[in-house]
Amino acid sequence: MGFGHFLTRAAIDNRDPLTLSDLLKGMSGVRVRCSSPLSCDVTMRAATTMFIRGKCYPSVVVDGSVVQPGGVGSRGNLSVDALINPFNVEALEVYPGPEGVPVQYSGYLSPCGAILVWSRR
Repeated sequence: MGFGHFLTRAAIDNRDPLTLSDLLKGMSGVRVRCSSPLSCDVTMRAATTMFIRGKCYPSVVVDGSVVQPGGVGSRGNLSVDALINPFNVEALEVYPGPEGVPVQYSGYLSPCGAILVWSRR
């Protein structure tokens, strides 16, 4: 419906990423800022449209389980690179805003969007 970005394993292999943030770079509505090659901060566009201050972090969901809720501020969010290795990803869904996020992960869990990761089995 145009609300998210979807990558399959074939698309992931074509990009040959070293980190998960490598897959997120260049996606519209997603901001990736790196302080070092392996330490990147991922924020979503909702930071400029919904909130006046603070970074807007996406929630991170792995195989249906929320591993990091999203929200505004500096709550000590872990880097997505520390959470997930792209080699273990079968598919990736990225929602840069709250619209389009599947209902079970929306609302207070994902006011800034969500990154849904489906791992290889």
